[in-house]
Amino acid sequence: MELYETEGPRIFARDLLQRIRSVEGLADERYSAEGLDRALKRYLGDTRLPDALTPVLVTAYDTAAREAVLLSRDDDLAMRDAARATAAAPTYFEALEPPGRRT
Repeated sequence: MELYETEGPRIFARDLLQRIRSVEGLADERYSAEGLDRALKRYLGDTRLPDALTPVLVTAYDTAAREAVLLSRDDDLAMRDAARATAAAPTYFEALEPPGRRT
């Protein structure tokens, strides 16, 4: 909850240009992913999924292929990229396709 309260205003910030460009979220993502990317970098740094101390399973969805994507410690992927992939809701943030994905 504290993370959301602290980072939320920066993650969900919209300037006038973004509001116009997205037509209030009708034509494009409602929010720029910059704030989310900065927060993930700040909290997760360069730590990778294989470095997790416990088993990890991150679910995401590939909108182009229309299929679920499962990420685990077997995927050599930065945790911030996995978090970004699972957080992407196309209406709100641009989707991120993680490298080395598998279904």
